Amino acid sequence: MFYSIKNCYFKLLLSVILLSISITCIAQGAKKTKDTSVAKILVAARNYGDSIVVRWAPGNAVLWMHSNNKGYLFKRIVFIDNDQNKKTQIIAKDSFTVKVWSEKEWGEHFKQTNDTNLAVAAEFLYGHVNSKSMKSTKEGFGNIYDQYLEQQNKYGFALLLSDINFRVADGLGLRFVDKQKVNSSYSYLYVISSLADKKQVKSEPAYILVKGNSKLYKKDSFPAVSFIPGDRVIQLKWYNAIVNDKKFSAFLVEKSEDGKHFYKTSNLPFIGIESKNAPASKNKETNPPTVFSDSVKENYKKYYYRVTGIDAFGNYSIPSKVIIVKSIDLTPPVAAEITALKENGGKMKINWKKSLIEKDFKGFVIGRSDNFKGPFIPLTKTILAPGVNEFVDDSPLIYKPNFYIIATVDTAGNISRSSPKLGVINDSIPPGKPEGLTYTIDSMGHVALHWHWGKEPDVAGYLVYFSNSMAERFIPVTKGILADSVFYDSVQIKSLTKKIFYKIYAVDRAKNTSEASEVVTVVKPDIVPPLPAVISKFNVTDTSVYFEWNRSASEDRYKQIVYRKDSTNGGWKKIKELNANEWFYSDFSVQSACQYYYAIETLDSNYNSSGKSFPLQVYVYKVLTFPALTNLKVGLANAENKIIVSWDKPPQKVSRYLIYKTLNNSVLELVSSFEANNETSYEYTCSEKGAYTFSVKAIYESGKHSILATSDAVFIK
Repeated sequence: MFYSIKNCYFKLLLSVILLSISITCIAQGAKKTKDTSVAKILVAARNYGDSIVVRWAPGNAVLWMHSNNKGYLFKRIVFIDNDQNKKTQIIAKDSFTVKVWSEKEWGEHFKQTNDTNLAVAAEFLYGHVNSKSMKSTKEGFGNIYDQYLEQQNKYGFALLLSDINFRVADGLGLRFVDKQKVNSSYSYLYVISSLADKKQVKSEPAYILVKGNSKLYKKDSFPAVSFIPGDRVIQLKWYNAIVNDKKFSAFLVEKSEDGKHFYKTSNLPFIGIESKNAPASKNKETNPPTVFSDSVKENYKKYYYRVTGIDAFGNYSIPSKVIIVKSIDLTPPVAAEITALKENGGKMKINWKKSLIEKDFKGFVIGRSDNFKGPFIPLTKTILAPGVNEFVDDSPLIYKPNFYIIATVDTAGNISRSSPKLGVINDSIPPGKPEGLTYTIDSMGHVALHWHWGKEPDVAGYLVYFSNSMAERFIPVTKGILADSVFYDSVQIKSLTKKIFYKIYAVDRAKNTSEASEVVTVVKPDIVPPLPAVISKFNVTDTSVYFEWNRSASEDRYKQIVYRKDSTNGGWKKIKELNANEWFYSDFSVQSACQYYYAIETLDSNYNSSGKSFPLQVYVYKVLTFPALTNLKVGLANAENKIIVSWDKPPQKVSRYLIYKTLNNSVLELVSSFEANNETSYEYTCSEKGAYTFSVKAIYESGKHSILATSDAVFIK
């Protein structure tokens, strides 16, 4: 039979795509019907001006096989719309049956065209490639499934060939050319129905309307083609979608070695299988790119390519712009092998060998890294010649590992490298003296030492030593090398020694030990409260209470707090905080005819409290006051920053004078209290710049006192 002589061609196609294939751009636009048991016919049409071409495809393999027996009913209705009365006038109406070609017709067309696609299509209709011819040994359901796959493959190939070859579409009864001249005032309605037995397969007719004034078909230009050169391989890439939302079903890839004479890379059109991993096009309407690979004989030789697209109507696009491509050498040379690494005098000698010297071999590059995985830094500025097999590293890493590789390079820049090997350098240089040793300690005796990690990259850790006295030997407190810059210790707080001493040593990976750090002196926290103060003297007037005390004998006293309570509320209140060296206080906030209690609390530097001192009990009597001192004057002394305060001697006998000052109109502050021995002046040393005013009060032996006398301001610049 005619179709049997082309059976090998059919098997070649069948091996390319096994199970299913996209059934043209017509089928890709299909919508699912509500009833899945009803098959649809998919249709498209194109206006050529002198004719209209209608293409259709059955929606599944079953409908296709049954329609091949009975054919399709093709109806054509030509009408014109009357815009004035909105009525449609039918100009022509006819119908006829479109059937597949007979075996004889297929043979005649093949003899005329010698088109092998016709032979393949004939195989789909009249050939019989069953499961046995596919060497299947399955029985029962397995054999039925093989037959199902065979039907699906025939169906898919038939529609594909109809896309890329209009003669096949004619022969399979899937195309009709309406050759009447298209009138721009008319509209053309086409209805295609399957004549298959409705009991065997249900189907719906397809409708398509073509207006005579619709846009005429114009041959499209193929989109730009890009390329990726490989090793004796050229990979072409393009985006399938083009202008007017059209899509190609297959492609004709042509090649030339001189840029003038092009030939097909294959007798068959290339079926574009889109790359799933390729990046999407910038145009949201397009699909991922189509990729075509071609083998070439020679690298670095110019090859010329162009691509033509074939659409669902069998039309060929304008070829793409010719691109010029060269394949490149991507095969690296055989790797070298390091045979010896030897350290001598702080230098590293490297020897290697290479089993094969290729024609395009260029030479060696030595690489070094402190990590087995790299990155490796080149040690040579130029490539070593192919005959070299020895190199000396004059400055290997002292504080880090030295891993070496030998990279082999060819004239195309391809590189292969040897396995990394470790070269060991003898290290006798100790790390630097540890710096930045500090400490913290809490009330429980928990000590934390901190220091800076050494700058040397080969520091392995530290040794910590301590002593209770600088006169005693330091002993280690770490059992081994501490791989940290923090150390925690615990010391006894309640002991005769108030201090403890630490120092540390750095140790590198080669066990070299540094000099000792500076000794840090850890002062143990003070948990013993200071001794209380003792109030020794006091003086009471009707407006104030003045008292003095013996300060706490503890050397670490930090500050003093004055407390007061009265007979009305009975509770102690803090009225003043004083520094550790003050020893008297005047309370001017008292009221006459009231009883008061005073006490002093001393705090040390760790805020340990002495508790309140033995209280002073006083009673403020209501007494009369004498007039203020007269002729109160202030002036600058000859000495720098000293002020002389003077007044007239009062007629009454004075027991004590109280001197007050203000600075820049601040709060009145008692600065001196002294027993009167006929003094009528006072010298004050200023510690700050500003405007000073002074007030003086006399306490008489009768217990009465004078009204406060205040001076004019004097300025210290």
